[in-house]
Amino acid sequence: MEVIGKIEKILNTETRGTPPKEVTIKKIIIKTDPEGKYPNSVAVDFLNANVDKLTEFKVGDEVMVKINLRSKEYQSKWYTNAVAWAINLKQEPVVSKDQLPDSNDGNDLPF
Repeated sequence: MEVIGKIEKILNTETRGTPPKEVTIKKIIIKTDPEGKYPNSVAVDFLNANVDKLTEFKVGDEVMVKINLRSKEYQSKWYTNAVAWAINLKQEPVVSKDQLPDSNDGNDLPF
């Protein structure tokens, strides 16, 4: 799955658990459709080695984040996290002259 939007917040890195089951977590908040009618904020977790992927990003960057959803049950309640495995700057599609339809003066015949 992908989450596309603008980085709204980058939270501090946390360490949970004890060795050897220690987990490093860094959470970012992404506002999807920030200029649209129905913007929504989504919390995305980066775990362990993936935390380092955030070093080149800052608040305000438009990004595309690839995520997996993980759910766990605790005391008959379900909790879901979005766990990221890749992040890239969002790039607008590039339209080159080669991608535009040919101008053939209304003649659509292949010969």
